[in-house]
Amino acid sequence: MVKKITLKEQYEDIKKEHKNSLVLFQVGKFYEVRGLDAYIASKILDFKIIIKKISPDEGVPMCGIPIQTAVIHTKTLCDSGCRVVLIKQGKKSYEMGLRIREVEKILEPDDGAVNLNPYIDEYNIYLEEEFKPEAERIFFNPKRELKKLNLKTLDADKALRLLREWQSKLQKKENEGGE
Repeated sequence: MVKKITLKEQYEDIKKEHKNSLVLFQVGKFYEVRGLDAYIASKILDFKIIIKKISPDEGVPMCGIPIQTAVIHTKTLCDSGCRVVLIKQGKKSYEMGLRIREVEKILEPDDGAVNLNPYIDEYNIYLEEEFKPEAERIFFNPKRELKKLNLKTLDADKALRLLREWQSKLQKKENEGGE
């Protein structure tokens, strides 16, 4: 009997073969970019990273690229010096328990590959911050805080108090060297 593997294991096996490349892994109508690759792609493409739950107590940084825009985005990544490996999704293997995936295309940068190592320290700092308990985070996002508010019931005094709190948090963040 063939051992069933998870999507995570499938991704990691492919990534091991292409360590110095950005791996775009087709899942449905999107290419998923995970981990350090997601961090690098998000910086180059100005995409938002989300944390995708891969088990009840484990998440992975990820960004998604719609298949219909992949040509544009892979060109941007290559123009930035990245080697890109596109992994296509094949037919479902009932023995393995998920779809078979294989390399569809390897796109080389025109003027030599970028060294991904400088991104590693920056990515590790991002991970430390992202996976800290909420109470320990320095990260503060006023847009996210605004979404939490019920603006219909917010009075002027509370709004002013919140603005002062946010201003204080942002000042603290700047003083601690955050962006």
